[in-house]
Amino acid sequence: MSVTANDEPTRPKMIGGITGKGFMPGQSGNPTGIAGRKRPVTEIYEELLEDGVTKDDIKKALRSIIKSKSSATVQFLKEAADRVEGKPTERVELTGADGEPLQLTIKMVKK
Repeated sequence: MSVTANDEPTRPKMIGGITGKGFMPGQSGNPTGIAGRKRPVTEIYEELLEDGVTKDDIKKALRSIIKSKSSATVQFLKEAADRVEGKPTERVELTGADGEPLQLTIKMVKK
């Protein structure tokens, strides 16, 4: 133990922080690697592939579900994918009449 300027003893730094369970030197804080956490649908897809189901089988099954006349099934699949895999970002461009830039007017009102 060493002593600081105000005569309080200091503890040496512990590997892994106070509990010893924190970040270790040379070890990534992201346990799944660069890709980040796996999504549930991705995990299911990988499990199906490991069980011998081919990509073509999965595509055929999804196509038949989507081609079914049940709008509820299609809506369910869309909502599930949006929530599980994440909704794609939507970009919106705002323009004035005939594609001109928007005009901004600010009025100062004295009360």
